[in-house]
Amino acid sequence: MLATPLYSLNISSIKTTPIHLIILAIYENLYVLLKLKKNMSTFQIKYINETNNTLRSETVFMRSLKGAKISASSCAPFCTNRIELRNIIGTLLAYKENGIWVNDSGF
Repeated sequence: MLATPLYSLNISSIKTTPIHLIILAIYENLYVLLKLKKNMSTFQIKYINETNNTLRSETVFMRSLKGAKISASSCAPFCTNRIELRNIIGTLLAYKENGIWVNDSGF
């Protein structure tokens, strides 16, 4: 039963005890999360100040590098001098200094 997508399940055939409803809700949430995550890339964002200290570092799921750039710019803490975007391996993809995004030449 867990292999079939929820949209093809016949809800009337499922038991309606509380534990079964909880299991169904968990399965539905996992199915939606896995479906969304399948088309997303992982980006590591690092916010750096003028003295090269890391202000904050985070990992996000985005559909594209452009989306990661927009998200990183809008969520940057105050006094951020440089924003670095890296892939999950740690390769530098792009960075932003003085308000300008620069893609790494290896990308």
